Amino acid sequence: IKKGNNHIRPPFGWDYDKASKRWVVNEFEANWVCQIFEWYIAGVSLYEIARRLNNAAVPTKNHSKLGWTAQKVSELVGGVNSQCYTGRAYYNKRKGVTNKPKDKSQWIPMSVTAIITEEIWQAAQAKRQSNKRFGPRNTQAVYLTQNILICEECSKSFLIHSGNGQARLVCRGMTLHPHLYNCRNPKSVKYQPIAERLWEGVKAVLESEGGLQAAVQS
Repeated sequence: IKKGNNHIRPPFGWDYDKASKRWVVNEFEANWVCQIFEWYIAGVSLYEIARRLNNAAVPTKNHSKLGWTAQKVSELVGGVNSQCYTGRAYYNKRKGVTNKPKDKSQWIPMSVTAIITEEIWQAAQAKRQSNKRFGPRNTQAVYLTQNILICEECSKSFLIHSGNGQARLVCRGMTLHPHLYNCRNPKSVKYQPIAERLWEGVKAVLESEGGLQAAVQS
């Protein structure tokens, strides 16, 4: 294993060569790995990277029908095995049954061909830590329309994008998985007017006679 001979299924970026029992670089996937890291370091969101990959018809390693997701992109740029892209891969990192991480002293290093430099990987990890500290999820914003509004074209819920200080509603099906859902609703709408109309409706129900009890029962 230390010499690179292994039977471990490689991640996106490599193929397994049975003859040599090694990971060999998949040039098509490796080029996209470099592009993904470049986008991420430049500040492109995980959701946007997933959308770009799906629009470019880039298949995932297991050819998932759902395609690329923010989670898949996150695992690639900063997951537990992401350092393998620098040529530093490890075997025996987790316990078989519980999948809990083992002590680093038990890790077995593997020799693999690097796809990106150590500097690029470190830059991505710095960006990842910055996103955790200052990203939108840490603003504690609560949106009234969250998981309520549904797109009439594809029946997927609307996402809330809060870039440039102005929240807007965009279709989840069109934004994240246009290759999967037959939705062509590219327009976004301002969040505030929709929220105000929804809130007025809620207030009218609650302020009407027996409104609260009827709302609870329904």
